[in-house]
Amino acid sequence: MNIKELLSEKEFAFHRIETLVFLLLTSGLVLMQVVIPFINTYSTSPLVHLAAFLLVYCTIVGYWYYNRSVFPKNKSTKQHIVIAIISENAKQKTRITNDFSNQIKRLLIECGLDTHFDITVLHNHQSRIIQNRVNLFSQSLRANIPNSEDVIKFNKLTKRLNAKFIIYGDLIKRNPENSTYCLSIEAMILHRPTDVQSGKSIHEEFQKLWNKEITFLEKEELTGFKANAEQIFFTASYMIGLVTFVDNNYTQGIKVWEGLEQYVKSKADLAEYLDKVQKLKSASYFLQSRFLYFSGKIEESLICRNKYLELTPNIYDKYLTEAVNQIKLRNDPELSLDFVRKAEKVAPKNEGTWRYSEFYLLIRLSKCVEALKSLDNILEYNFPNELDSINQVISYNTTCLNEDPSHLQSHFIIGVLTYKKLNLPLPAYEKLELFINSAGNQLNWQPLIQRTQQYLDEINKTIGVKK
Repeated sequence: MNIKELLSEKEFAFHRIETLVFLLLTSGLVLMQVVIPFINTYSTSPLVHLAAFLLVYCTIVGYWYYNRSVFPKNKSTKQHIVIAIISENAKQKTRITNDFSNQIKRLLIECGLDTHFDITVLHNHQSRIIQNRVNLFSQSLRANIPNSEDVIKFNKLTKRLNAKFIIYGDLIKRNPENSTYCLSIEAMILHRPTDVQSGKSIHEEFQKLWNKEITFLEKEELTGFKANAEQIFFTASYMIGLVTFVDNNYTQGIKVWEGLEQYVKSKADLAEYLDKVQKLKSASYFLQSRFLYFSGKIEESLICRNKYLELTPNIYDKYLTEAVNQIKLRNDPELSLDFVRKAEKVAPKNEGTWRYSEFYLLIRLSKCVEALKSLDNILEYNFPNELDSINQVISYNTTCLNEDPSHLQSHFIIGVLTYKKLNLPLPAYEKLELFINSAGNQLNWQPLIQRTQQYLDEINKTIGVKK
């Protein structure tokens, strides 16, 4: 290996043992020929000479060790696609850095994903370390030892790298006559623990997309690296998008699916994924709207829900969303109730979410007798996924109380549903008692007050709670 080849890796040069030896020899010659003679004009003490050697050598070794063993500490503002591919020589590493990783980075920029993701390329020694850590991590998980030292070390390293997707393997040259590159790579995507079925689905989806063995001629290396970088970019982005569902990071998921949608439209060979990407984007909007709703961010939730309805038209859901719009944004309970009535007419079989909206709005309109009839219907029937609707109603009314403590009916609604639907009498008792004490003798609340007293008496008989 000549000096030109030795230094050709630029920033990757300082991790290599050859580089350390070269620098130590070179610095020793410079010290002997230049520095020591200069020092002799001031001091001929051997201790001074030794100190000069130690200072220079310790600096070189320290700098070399840092570049060799210390992994980059990536900022938490971006998640990183880490490339840990071991190459045979400097030229191959330069290709991985310039052609392979830069192509992926360019595609991130084109798809608008560069604000969330970046690329980290590790040199050979660091690539060997991370590959070893991946293997030990996988072995620990297969042996059902999730708290082993190998798992802790791996998690600590990936946290430092802020890694989301790790690409690792080897780049070698085969068939000397035709000079063919062979890129043998694996990948790992990092996400929160999930159930067995979800984990299996993600793994199966990954297996369909990932190409472990990539070969191309050396004379076609420029197009070869770029073409395979495009395939890896799509696979990595697609898998990261899927994992956002596991991580409950739907905002990032929306960005990923929007970027991939535009990318897939420009690639004829990926046309089969367009419908799936659009459905996943729609699902991300829907789940983000639910997350915002439960967080009390109703207006932001409505924006996401309307985006979802644009992508996946659903007249029933559209009526219910518009009902929330009318009450939350326009404070018009009469018009809101009209949309609920429309939703009732087109409601799918065994779907009763509209009843909860009707119940709330009738109370809001001071039609308490009708509201209680609606409540009785709610208590009489159950429907699939009803718990989700109950939680949304409780979340919405909690937000109403936080915004306006005089919104007394929310105490009643939360208390009734907590008692009758969630079967939690003690927390319900507190809310129901708070409603009856706050409502006092207000005539418009009398039907609700009477029903509240009935429920309080029931709880007293059941568990012996005293006033």
